[in-house]
Amino acid sequence: MTGPPARADLGAGEPAVPAVVGIGAFPVDYRLADPAGWGRLRGPLAAAGIDVTIGGETLLPARMRLDPAEAGTVDTITLGGPAFTALAALRHLDPTLPLGVVGMAGQVPAGVTPIRTTLDDLQIDTRFLFAADAPAQKCLTLPGPDGQQTLLTQPGATTALPDHLAAQRAALVDYLAGARIIHLTSVPGTQAAAALLDLLGAVHARQPSITISIDPGFWAASPDPTVSALLALGSLLHLTPAQCTALAQRRAADPPGQGHVDAAHSILARLAEPATVVLREPGGALLTRDLGEDLETTVYRHDPLPAGQILTPTAGALFAAGILTATLRGDPQPGPDLGDALARHALHHPGPSAYAAFPALAREHLGETPTSPAASHPATEARRPGSAVPRHIPNALTGGRDLHACLLMAWDLLGHRTRLTLDEADTIIEPQPRVQPRPSAMLAWLAGTDHDVEHVEALDIDAFTQAPQVRASRDLAREAATLRRGLAAGVVFQDRTPDLQDAARRIKDGWIGMIHLQHPRSTVLLTAIDGDDAVLQVPGPPAQWDWHAPRQFVEDSLRVGRPPASITYIRPRHHPAPATAPRTPMTGRATPGLLGSPTEVQDAG
Repeated sequence: MTGPPARADLGAGEPAVPAVVGIGAFPVDYRLADPAGWGRLRGPLAAAGIDVTIGGETLLPARMRLDPAEAGTVDTITLGGPAFTALAALRHLDPTLPLGVVGMAGQVPAGVTPIRTTLDDLQIDTRFLFAADAPAQKCLTLPGPDGQQTLLTQPGATTALPDHLAAQRAALVDYLAGARIIHLTSVPGTQAAAALLDLLGAVHARQPSITISIDPGFWAASPDPTVSALLALGSLLHLTPAQCTALAQRRAADPPGQGHVDAAHSILARLAEPATVVLREPGGALLTRDLGEDLETTVYRHDPLPAGQILTPTAGALFAAGILTATLRGDPQPGPDLGDALARHALHHPGPSAYAAFPALAREHLGETPTSPAASHPATEARRPGSAVPRHIPNALTGGRDLHACLLMAWDLLGHRTRLTLDEADTIIEPQPRVQPRPSAMLAWLAGTDHDVEHVEALDIDAFTQAPQVRASRDLAREAATLRRGLAAGVVFQDRTPDLQDAARRIKDGWIGMIHLQHPRSTVLLTAIDGDDAVLQVPGPPAQWDWHAPRQFVEDSLRVGRPPASITYIRPRHHPAPATAPRTPMTGRATPGLLGSPTEVQDAG
C-alpha cells in the first residue's frame, strides 16, 4: 500500500458522522463517442480468452492493458461509478445532508480532476478515501443500439481496498455504525467481498437497525458463497430484472410481472429483517418490503424507456438515489417515482447540468404538494372546490389508515349528514398493532347500521369461521369471530375472486365499492365505471382523487396476491342514489399512481 495514509482519526476537527456513507469503486469513466470501438476491441479480448457480456459489465484481469484511446474517440472522461453517482445525486437533492465515502483514490490521467478533489468539492467526507500510487480503476463504456451500454472494467487501485479495510477495521466500524444508511456497490477483486462481509457484519452486529443498501452490480451473478453472505446483510436491495432472476435462481424465461413479485419475495426471505427489494424495469418498478407480519408489494408504471438506457449503471444509481432520499424521509414508497424522474431527466440532459433540476424533482415527488405524503396527514381534511366527491384524507404519513379513509369517504357518499370521525372509524375497524387492518369488523358494523353489505373474496366463509387455522399471519380467532358477527348481521359473502364485471350495474343501483388490494396492501374506493376506466379514490399516500385507472389494470391487480384482493359493496337499505356530482373534464399533470398506472391529478380549484 502506498500513498498518503487515510484520514481515519475521529477527532474533534473531523466532520460529523455522515447520514449516508457510500462504499464502492470510484473509477475513471471513459465513454466512447461511437459503437465502432467494440469492433477494435473484439479481437484482443477474444485472444485473451475474455468473454464479454454485451449490455453488461465485464471485469478485465489486472494483467491486461486497457487503453481507451485505442478503442476509438473518447467522448468524455469523468469520475464515475454507481457509488459516486448516487452520492453526487444525494448532494444535489439535499445540500445539507452529511455524506461520506469508503473507497480507493488512484491516480487519474492528466487533465482529470483528482478523485479526492471532486468529492471534497461536493462536501463529501473523504476521511476513509484511501490513496494509492496505482492508476485509478478504469471503466470503458461502449455505446450500443437503443442506448445499450457494454462496460469493460479494470480494477487498478481498487484491488488494494481489502488491505485498507483490514488495517482500519476498528475505526471504520465506529464510523459506519453512526450512519443511517450504508450504500454499498460492487467492488472488483477476489478479496473485496470477504473484507466487506467482515466489516459490515461487525457494523450490523453493533447496530442492527442500520439500513445497509446494496446495488449489487456484477455481484448478483456471482456463485461465490461469500458474496451471497454479503448480500444477505442488505436491508435495501436495488435490482434489475436480470439481477433479480439471478439472485432468486429463477429461469431467465420466466415472464415479468407476477414472476418478479415471487422472485422478490424469495430474495426477501434471505435478507436482514425488515428488508426492502426494489426492482427497476423499462416500464416501471416493483417495491417489495417485509412488514414483519406480511409482505407488501407496490407496483409502479412509468413511461417506458429503452432497456439499454434505464438499466444502465448510471440510471440505476440515480434511481437508487431516489429510493435513498425517500427512505431518509421515513417512507421508501415515493422513491421509485422520484428515482425514475431523476434517471429520465439525466438521460435527456447528460452531464453535470442535469443535477440543477434535481431539487425541483424532489419537491414534486416528496414536497408539500397535493399528491405528497404531507397532504395525507391525519389532521388534514381536503375539500377541493368543484370536486365530485367529498373527501377526508385521514391517512398516516407512511400509510396504514387507508381503510379508515375509505370508510369515512364512503359514509359521506352514501348520503349520511353526520360525519364519522377518525376515532369512530378506529373503533369500527378494530385495528391490531403491526397488522394491516382487515375489513371484517367494519362489515359487521355496517350491516348492523342499516346497510346492505356484500363482500366478494375467494374465501370459504363457513370453513374459515369454523377452522380459522387455514389462514396465517393474523389473530385468526378474532377475525373469525368478527366474520361470524357479520354473518349474523346479514353480510352476504361471495366465495370467488372479485372482478369488475357487474361493477357498473352495482354503482348505478346505489352501491359503493371498496377494493381491498393485497399488492400493494391498500384500500381504495370504486366510485364509477367510465368506459374502459375505473374511477378510484385513493387515500394514499400519495392521495389521488378521481383516478381514471385502466379497467384491465384494476382487474389484473385484483388477481395479485395470496390470498387475492377482495371487494366490499355497500349501500343503505333504502337504496338512495350515490351522492356524486357531475364530473368535469380532468386537467393537470400525469403522475404514477399507487397501483402503478399514471393518474390525472386535478389542479386545485
